[in-house]
Amino acid sequence: RLAVDITGAAISPLTGVGMYTLKQMEAFLRVAEGFDVHFFASAGRIVHEQLHSLINQGAALRTVACPVQLRIALWTRLGWPPLEWFTGTIDVALGMFHLLPATCRHVKRLMAVYDLAWLRCPEWHTDSVGGLHDKMLRHAACHADAFIAISESTKHDLCELLDVPPNRVHVVYA
Repeated sequence: RLAVDITGAAISPLTGVGMYTLKQMEAFLRVAEGFDVHFFASAGRIVHEQLHSLINQGAALRTVACPVQLRIALWTRLGWPPLEWFTGTIDVALGMFHLLPATCRHVKRLMAVYDLAWLRCPEWHTDSVGGLHDKMLRHAACHADAFIAISESTKHDLCELLDVPPNRVHVVYA
């Protein structure tokens, strides 16, 4: 059983990462025969219409109205509440945008990383955006079982800038 935090695909306006997440999960569901997939999204306002393509492919979806900043603080500082409270029992949890889901101890946790531009080029980002991504990814660097990077460049940045061992980073091209 796999649970995926797809919050980025459930908010408006849909960002590049949100669209990437939505299309990546649609493609995954087309080839995921035998997987029991549960999607989770949590934000102040969820746009359910954007998620119909996932639900129509048979995936379960649980949404929770909770401000993103609060969920970030709870998951990075307290490791609570566990994702399983919303999805049921799972074996693997995947965070699709820098926030590693809180889970029970036996669950393997994966994190998808698209880029570390806020570390490479901090002058291109506001302090609040850079600080938010910094907090989430540094937490993930310490606690994730593995990372999915979308390029060799992203893998290199994870290893160099966040000291993630190369054997924990797997490049998966979409």
